[in-house]
Amino acid sequence: MKITDEQKLFFKKLQQIQEFVVLTSLNDSNENVSESELNSVTYETIYRVMELIDGYMTDELTLDLQETSTNQSLKQGIELHDVCASFLRSE
Repeated sequence: MKITDEQKLFFKKLQQIQEFVVLTSLNDSNENVSESELNSVTYETIYRVMELIDGYMTDELTLDLQETSTNQSLKQGIELHDVCASFLRSE
């Protein structure tokens, strides 16, 4: 599956968000939580949000992500939830 530069950038930014949240949570946690557990939780959350945007969670919402400088949909030609799986860590 070929993805555009804008789509790739979007998923790389999601990956950076996941890494930041996991590292911040590990540093702030007083409990015995593993990096793997945090990666799994953040992955599932992001994956489900991508499913919502793709239209799999409800028929009551029709959502899109658009890159405003080009007016191109980031959903064009892909399923966001499928592609995010190859960018995010789901350990």
